[in-house]
Amino acid sequence: MATNVQTGEALTLHVAQTTGEFSVGPSVGAGTVIDAPTGERLDVSHAVAAGTFSGAAAQFTSCNSRAAATGATCSVIWVGSNAMPAPANGLACFAGPGVEVFRMAAATLVIKDSGRPTVPPPCSAGTEQPIRKGEPLAGRGSYFIYGWGGGSRLQSAVIARDGSLFVGDIRPSGTCPCQSTADPFPFGGATTAANR
Repeated sequence: MATNVQTGEALTLHVAQTTGEFSVGPSVGAGTVIDAPTGERLDVSHAVAAGTFSGAAAQFTSCNSRAAATGATCSVIWVGSNAMPAPANGLACFAGPGVEVFRMAAATLVIKDSGRPTVPPPCSAGTEQPIRKGEPLAGRGSYFIYGWGGGSRLQSAVIARDGSLFVGDIRPSGTCPCQSTADPFPFGGATTAANR
């Protein structure tokens, strides 16, 4: 960790493991939400805090920046060698092959094991069950997690570096890439003045 001598801002050195190239950028706080493909910091000020994920081998946010003007949906990518723990208390149900719906007080999530965001089918009869925060929500594996506003309205689901989950109308600006191309770890990489 280093400090900008003019502003006192904390800086982090990012080194590409394959090339040795480096860049210096502001430190990214644990509560910051970053779009992994571009490095853009996402504004979650109008989103709903929907719990906290933990226990993943990898968890990050991925947005479709090319479709930002049309309301692109951001999603959480969750990869774990253990079962996915519930981020909050809620009701889970099986909604078709590879699709689970999790209703919490703050938001509803669609958890898919593959594919594009789609409105889930209705829950299978008798499959809704209460799940408490931290209890297994989905088996080990890789999942795409989206927000669902009911009906045909999908919402963004994003995750901060500390595991805080947010759901709502969250869109990338489409003005990135913001991270250094030398940064091989986009989940909190170097940033530019455009996304501070």
